[in-house]
Amino acid sequence: MVYDREGAAHVLRVLEDLDIATAPALEAEIARLDGAELIIVDLSRCDYMDSTGFALFDRIRKALGDRFRVVAGSASRVVRVLRLMTLDRVLPIAASLEEAELLARNPNARLG
Repeated sequence: MVYDREGAAHVLRVLEDLDIATAPALEAEIARLDGAELIIVDLSRCDYMDSTGFALFDRIRKALGDRFRVVAGSASRVVRVLRLMTLDRVLPIAASLEEAELLARNPNARLG
């Protein structure tokens, strides 16, 4: 995982699978950023996420609301599963950091 700062956004780039072995590290990083204006998890390079990752995203979404965004390519396997689980209905998935920041400023913005 790689941490970057993009303006007001704290970006955590997941560079490997997000599963029971790696989700605790992501959760710890997000907890470390408590109080941040915007936290973006970039899954663009993540090929696999198990139920641990999905449950983590649901908890983070509930805790942070509009201060939490996810970036992933629209054709990725992870996005397809997020959509199957209907998490995309409550957690908008952006195709880029720019879209994620737009959604944070305007949650009703139309993407795509």
